[in-house]
Amino acid sequence: MCILARKGGWCAERRTSNGQGRTSYGQYWHQSAGENYNELFGPRCSSQTLWSDYGQYRHQRAKEKSVTNADLWKQYAGYTSTLSKIGRKLAYGAAAVAWILKDPQSHFSRAVLASLAFTIGFFLFDILQQYLAALVLRSWIQKEEVKKLIESNSIEGKYDKPRWLDAPAFWCAQFKVYCLLISYFFLFFEIYNRWGKQ
Repeated sequence: MCILARKGGWCAERRTSNGQGRTSYGQYWHQSAGENYNELFGPRCSSQTLWSDYGQYRHQRAKEKSVTNADLWKQYAGYTSTLSKIGRKLAYGAAAVAWILKDPQSHFSRAVLASLAFTIGFFLFDILQQYLAALVLRSWIQKEEVKKLIESNSIEGKYDKPRWLDAPAFWCAQFKVYCLLISYFFLFFEIYNRWGKQ
């Protein structure tokens, strides 16, 4: 005799002594398992009960993973900050590799010069990202402070910051990443032309 069980809905099978013939779980339960089944496998559960428990489990897991809007933007700020730090290190690395690739006469090929140009572009957009963000935000704050002062005779309180204020910083961040990728593209192109074809 053999009884097989699995989670997610009990199933069982019974084999006769000569290995022939099978009965369904319900038939075997009524014929031979009886009260010994609970001792062997625990209480029986219907498919509906199991799916209900599974749904409650998924719902609880979703609640545990939920975060606030402030937490989401904090994660976003962390990602962009880390990206900028790594990008600066890679840009310094690109400049160092370009310097190594100069010829004995201290001349640079066109590909290396293009790489250096886009590396410089990376640092320019890196500066513009901070500068434009500060400039636009300062201008908007001053205007809002005047409105607040007229309305409530005080500049203290909450301000509704529009999304377009982050647009200059956002696009500068995009362009500096593009510059870094293109810079490394020209470096790999130069390295391939020198040693990849040999």
